[in-house]
Amino acid sequence: MTGIATYADGDLTDGQSDHSARIAETLAQVQTIANVAAFVPAVAINSRTQATCCIRPGDLSCFKKQETILTSPPATAQVLLPSGRRPLAFFLTDSLCLLCSAVPCCATTSVTCGFCGSYALFLLVSFSPDCFRISTVNMLNQGAVMIFTGLCGALVVLAVAYYAYWGRVKEDCKSSPPWSVWAAMGLLAYLKSQFILQLLIGFVFVVSGLIINFIQLCTCVLWPINKQLYRRINCRLSYSLWSQLVMLLEWWSGTECTLFTDQATVDKFGTEHVIIILNHNFEIDFLCGWTMCERYGVLGSSKVLAKHELLKVPLIGWTWYFLEIVFCKRKWEEDRDTVFKGLNRLKDYPEFMWFLLYCEGTRFTEKKHQISMQVAESKGLPKLKYHLLPRTKGFTTTLQCLKGTVKAVYDVTLNFRDKKVPTLLGIVNGTKYMADMSIRRFPVEDIPDDEKECANWLHKLYQEKDALQEHYEKEGSFPGPTIRSRRRLWSLVNFLFWACLLLSPLIHLAWGIFISGSPLLILSFMLFLIVASVAVRRLIGVTEVKKTGSSYGDQEAKKQN
Repeated sequence: MTGIATYADGDLTDGQSDHSARIAETLAQVQTIANVAAFVPAVAINSRTQATCCIRPGDLSCFKKQETILTSPPATAQVLLPSGRRPLAFFLTDSLCLLCSAVPCCATTSVTCGFCGSYALFLLVSFSPDCFRISTVNMLNQGAVMIFTGLCGALVVLAVAYYAYWGRVKEDCKSSPPWSVWAAMGLLAYLKSQFILQLLIGFVFVVSGLIINFIQLCTCVLWPINKQLYRRINCRLSYSLWSQLVMLLEWWSGTECTLFTDQATVDKFGTEHVIIILNHNFEIDFLCGWTMCERYGVLGSSKVLAKHELLKVPLIGWTWYFLEIVFCKRKWEEDRDTVFKGLNRLKDYPEFMWFLLYCEGTRFTEKKHQISMQVAESKGLPKLKYHLLPRTKGFTTTLQCLKGTVKAVYDVTLNFRDKKVPTLLGIVNGTKYMADMSIRRFPVEDIPDDEKECANWLHKLYQEKDALQEHYEKEGSFPGPTIRSRRRLWSLVNFLFWACLLLSPLIHLAWGIFISGSPLLILSFMLFLIVASVAVRRLIGVTEVKKTGSSYGDQEAKKQN
């Protein structure tokens, strides 16, 4: 159906007649682009001072004196409220568009329509009178959002296609991958290295973490009423945050984790309370441990003996606090009461938990290794080549307090193929690593109850771990059968949920600031980006080897403390 809007000669002044002529000239310039993109239908301006505009589904413009109403294609229709603001429905539309752009055709359409529509409307903004500019700003905004969502959708599609198709085919095919796979891999590697995408991922993690911490704070009212309900809710909330880091390892970098263990041990994963003993040699060893927790459904309820300094770290320390993580200062005289109280509180935990222990107390470095071996020599203990001397107090205390709750101790020895040294920055940049994990299960009944004998058992365990690392250095793998556990989609779905929720308003805000033309607003936004970049970098710095450690065996440092 076609509607006709006319203005009589008497309704237009001479200045407005010139205005109509300028509008006609601008629309003629846009028409070429519009026809190609199927974005703007034919618009006719008659030869008299009478202005006529045909309105059909998908038409671009209809103007009435100084007021203009613009509509884009039905898929991205814009409706301006009298105040010039966009209704709440468009926020939901943008979020839905981000989800839908995961479909290849939708991603392609979003990019195409976004570019063509934005370029056509850019001409309108540049050459048309002021009455057009107010209306077209929102359409430019929508075009920018569509471009971004289309690119995000294309990235997700390429990633899923690569892991779903080529990851399955390469095991049965000895030939090199098709050129299309190489092209997709190259495009993915390029996109992952872009700072803007990394910054957006950091933004999603930080803001979602603050939201989760606030919700956790609100759940504190449940503690005196129903403690177990409080714990179950906080397990789910912490999963929503930690799984974003797991997503970086599994889906963003594509790191693979291979288990060297027997099927009987794997069958017990996620079905019992256990203590995990993991070597502390790499920046991302905790992330590999979390990956195994996620795959077997215990990520949200995973526990750790954490150093007290981490309690002050936003997001990480705050989330752990609500999870009843035990923080210690690594001075037994000060930690005794805190550790006993915290561990005894976990005896009735409603979810299966994996309690992670770094018995070495700090991350491995050559300097700390030399100091540690001096301590081993002074105590008459065998020297270790790939580990620090374990601190037995934390392990014996944890096992004593959780006796009857914990069913087994899992010894996990981690290493990476090709002698690579992985970093969290490498993960953020999309670098793929191949992790190997040797896992041995020891029932609690087989571990001595006596504290001294239990400490000797732990020292012997670390000698065996050292032998496993020696075997890996020589053979390139651990002994025993290999099992590859499947990655789950939940971590990816969880991240996409937070991205849809948080990125759409961020893009609208950023676009509105840049088109405002205000130097103060633009500089303020740039300052915000710089601060956000530094904050994300500081969070990453918490895991760096050169910035972590303890005064283990260093008597001078202990005196200073």
